[in-house]
This record gives sequence, structure tokens and C-alpha cells, in this order.
Amino acid sequence: LLQIANSVWLDDGDTLNPDYELVVGSYAKQTDFEADDSPIVVNEWVSESTNGQIESIVDESAPLYPPYVLIAINSIYLKASWEKQFEESMTNLDSFYASSSRISEVSKAHFMNMVDYFPYSDSALPGYRVIQLPFAESQMSMNFVLPMSDDMGPVLSTELLSALDDLQSTRVALSLPKFKFESTYDDILKESLMQTGIVAPFSAGSLCGLLEVDSCALFISEVIQKTIIDVNEKGVEAAAITAIFIGKSAPAELEDPTLVILDHPFQFFIYDETEDLVLFEGRVGAPEVPDAEPEEPLLNATHSDSDFWTNNFGVVTEDSPVFVPTSTSSTTSATDKLDTLNEESSAPTSPP
Repeated sequence: LLQIANSVWLDDGDTLNPDYELVVGSYAKQTDFEADDSPIVVNEWVSESTNGQIESIVDESAPLYPPYVLIAINSIYLKASWEKQFEESMTNLDSFYASSSRISEVSKAHFMNMVDYFPYSDSALPGYRVIQLPFAESQMSMNFVLPMSDDMGPVLSTELLSALDDLQSTRVALSLPKFKFESTYDDILKESLMQTGIVAPFSAGSLCGLLEVDSCALFISEVIQKTIIDVNEKGVEAAAITAIFIGKSAPAELEDPTLVILDHPFQFFIYDETEDLVLFEGRVGAPEVPDAEPEEPLLNATHSDSDFWTNNFGVVTEDSPVFVPTSTSSTTSATDKLDTLNEESSAPTSPP
């Protein structure tokens, strides 16, 4: 299930410019911005559009005006099942490390384990391992990018998209940690958008033509985004709200599976093949053990056991490939990109 919704909120006493009204159409919603319950009305829309995953985007302790005269909101809600689901009885408690060298443990996590065929490559993006987990009855998938060296930084979504065609169906022994987290971006998102070159909308007088009265005094005063993602044995549930606040001024003989254990920081990308678009992307730095007790007892084994895959799945795994950076310059470039990424986040790739 993929739901995308938009709304543009304005005060009962304001009127949209006719040209802009043609653009937003039925997205336009009016309420009394000076009423005490005005933020409640907006938050109810947010909760409904995200199936209750995100309950609010505005503070309910004060009316919307002042300072806001216009609010544009985009919501995304996704609930999808894996095409190949993990068996809960094969989930184990194990270590998650700070880096690919696996020297320092940062947390314990519940790892979902499986041996099967998935689109995979350790060469499509040099220095990274890429594996794609398709969703059932869908053209969408969740793609994981795992660095093979401590020196490698994050990849861009555009780099991932260019590499997807090079993935090959490969028998993989996969370990994926369950994770669920929420994130909020407020104070840095406006500045981050401006750094990409989107500057004009944040300047006073840049939004002439939205309202019939005093429209040239409007500017984007604040951008807030809230996201939540839950990855478990059955599939993925994710939701995101972005609000822009406007104020004035298989072969016959099976080969040995390649070992892929996502036990150090990795990226993920939820991809819609139909639209050739990444809907969510993020990075897992330290997953935590879920609060709820598992319905099935955990597998009494760890990945460090030499017979883990043999005893539980009857396979002998091939060793993980080792990547050695070819030059200092490429390593420095990748490291620089890491500075722009939060330690743990999940966010749509585009504002509304």
C-alpha cells in the first residue's frame, strides 16, 4: 500500500490567487488560523494521511496565526510485505558494529536470517555491496548498500539508481537487522535546501501570486519533516510528513551462497521501479533490540559460530569479498560525503 497525499492550508479570510488556485486545485483547505483548534485540524489530517504513524506536524498549544498564513504539506505512507519473508524462528540476537572492520560493537540487534536468491552485486558500486529485496505484488523494493571498507562514505541515490541494472540474481546468505526509528528535521532542513541551490523561495517577496492580498510579503519561514520506518520479518511500514510553513515579510545445481551480513552501518533505499524514483532513503548506524518480545523463540546461535549457516540452513557460504581503495583521492571524496549524512535517518528524497 502506497499513499501520497498533499494539502495546502490557508485562513478562512484569505483567498488564493486564481492562477495559483488552478495549480493546487482540491489540495486547498481552509480553516480559521486564529482559532485555538486550528493546529488540531491540521494534525488530524496528518494522522489520517499516515495511518496514525505520525500524529502531528504543528504545535497544538497555540493557533496557527501568527506566524503562519499558508502551510503546504506532503505525506507519504507505505506498508509493504517482502516478496520473500523471513522466518521469525530464524531471527537471532547478535552484535552490530561501528564499522566494516567489526572491531567495536555499538549495539545488540535482532537479525533476520535467510538463504535465497536476490538481485545482488559487489562490483556495481565499487567499494559497496548492494542487495535488493523486492516487495510482494509490487514493482517496489528496498535496496541496501553496505560499505566494504571503513574508508567508504555514503552513496547518493542517483549513484544507486545507475547501478541497479548491474545487479544479478545471486544466492545469498542474508542477515538483516530489524530496525524501527523516528526522525525529525526542522532547524537544518531549510538551510540544507538552500545549500542545494533552492534559495529564492526563502527570501521575502519571492512568493508573489499565492494570495490575492499581501502575497508579495510571503516567504517560506520554516520546513519540517517527520519520518518513521519499521523493518521486520513481514515487511516494511514507513511514513513521512513534509510541511512548508509560509509566513509574511534458480539453477538446477545451487551454488554456495555469498555471505552478506549487514552488521555495520549501512544505507537503504526504497525504490519504485514504475516511476524510477527513490521514495525513502536513510542510514542505519545502531539498531536496537525491539521492546516487544518476539512471538517465536530466538535462534540460539550467533554469526560468529563457524557452523551457523551449515546447521541452520544446510549451506556453506563463500567468504565476503574484500575491497581495497585504489586511491587516496577517491577515499577522501567518499569520506567528505559522510559529513552530510545524519547518523540515523529516513527521509523522502524530495520536498512537496
